[in-house]
Amino acid sequence: MPEAPDPADSPTAEQLAEREWPTLRARLVDVAAALDRIDRLGDSPPAAAARTDAERMLREILEPGESDRAERVLTMLSRRYDKAWRERFAAGETSPDTPSTEG
Repeated sequence: MPEAPDPADSPTAEQLAEREWPTLRARLVDVAAALDRIDRLGDSPPAAAARTDAERMLREILEPGESDRAERVLTMLSRRYDKAWRERFAAGETSPDTPSTEG
């Protein structure tokens, strides 16, 4: 089993920033490009909803404070737990159009 890394070998804040910045910059460009593509769709309801959701999430991750930004974004993107999910999605049931997996 590999040994846990020595905390003394952890990168400094400067090293971490230098290592993460190129990837972060590329992802920011990706987000900006996606928003540009959405803007070119005009003021359709789906485009407006996508812009609103993106702006809300960007504000959330830029807000200082706790360092749980990824968790907060994932929570925003997740459905709320539904105790009746099996019934709602008919899990385990097959429709007449679903091919049988039995031989």
